[in-house]
Amino acid sequence: MKAKIIGILASKNLVSQGYPFLEAIYSFLNWGDELYISDGYSNDGTYEILERLSKNKRIHIYRYRWPELKKGASIGAAYNNLIETAKKRVGKQDYIFELQANEIAHEESYNKLRNLIKEYQQTKVFVLPYNLFCWRYILNYDWRFRLIKANSYFKSLGDGMHLEPLNEVSVHTVIRDVIGQVYRYKKHGQYYSRLFNLTVNRGKRKEPALYQVVPLYPPIFRYNLLFPENIIKKLKGHSELYKTKEYDRKDMFYDADNFLKSNYKKLNVEALYYNFIKRYFNSIFININNKSYLDIIKRTELENIKHPKIMKDIINLYKYEPREEIINQIIKI
Repeated sequence: MKAKIIGILASKNLVSQGYPFLEAIYSFLNWGDELYISDGYSNDGTYEILERLSKNKRIHIYRYRWPELKKGASIGAAYNNLIETAKKRVGKQDYIFELQANEIAHEESYNKLRNLIKEYQQTKVFVLPYNLFCWRYILNYDWRFRLIKANSYFKSLGDGMHLEPLNEVSVHTVIRDVIGQVYRYKKHGQYYSRLFNLTVNRGKRKEPALYQVVPLYPPIFRYNLLFPENIIKKLKGHSELYKTKEYDRKDMFYDADNFLKSNYKKLNVEALYYNFIKRYFNSIFININNKSYLDIIKRTELENIKHPKIMKDIINLYKYEPREEIINQIIKI
C-alpha cells in the first residue's frame, strides 16, 4: 500500500491573530495527502471557515479545548492530541507532518516534498529548512523536525516547534546534550533541541538513516510577523504567553496602543516597520544573533527572495482577510 503524508494543524483564533492559515492549508494539500485540524474553540470566525473547508474529504476537522498551560505548552498539547488522533487512523507506513498556520511551502518545492518518503524509504525523521520572516524580512534561518514516520514513538516539543522521537534517549546523549546546551546558551543565548545535535552527528550513529536533513530549496516560508494590524495584538499576547525576562520588558510594547489609536494607515508599511517592529528586533533578537534591524534588512535585500505565489497578493496588506477564492480552491483541490 502506498505510504501517505498526513498533516496535523492546531488552530485557535487564527483570523484575528493574522495567521495566513488558508494559504498554509492550500500549500500543504498540494504535496500532502490528508490534513487533520483541531480547533481550540475559536470565537473569531476561524472554526466556521474550517467547517466549510471540510467539504474537501481530505480535510478532517474536530474541536479540542486547549489546557491552560504556561509558555505555549498548550499549543504543544493540542498537537500531541492531534498526533494521537491521527495515529489511530493512519497506516504504520504513513508519515505525519506538523504544519503551523503561518508556514507555507514554495510551489517550486512541492515535488521534492511529495517524493521525500519515496526517495528516502528507510528514513524515520526528516529535518526541513525554514526561512523565518518578519513581513518581507528574513528574521532567521532554521531547521525543524516536522515529518516523521507514524509508527515511531514521538511527541510535539514545547509549543509545536519540533516533532521529537522519544526512543533515542540514552545517558550518553542526555549528558552530551546538557553540556552542549550550556555552551550554546552562554555563547549565543539560543536554545537548540537535542535532536539538532543528533542530526548533525547522525553519520556516527548505528542508524544513519534515522534522520535525513533535506536540502530543500526554496525552503518552507514561516511568516512570524506579517500584518501590522494583527501583530500588535499578537506581540502583546506573547508577552503573557512566553513571560520571560526578555518578553516581560515593557519597552517593547509601550507604543503599541499609540499605533492602534493613531491614523497609522496613512503611513506606508515600510515606515510602520521601521518605527515599531524595529523595537521588537533590537530588544529581542539582537541578543540571539547580534544582528540589528538594519542588518536584517540588508541581508534580505541580498537574498533576492521569491515568495510563494499564493502570498504575493497579501504580503503588503495591513490586516489578514480570509480570501473567498482560496477557500474555494481548497475545497476543490
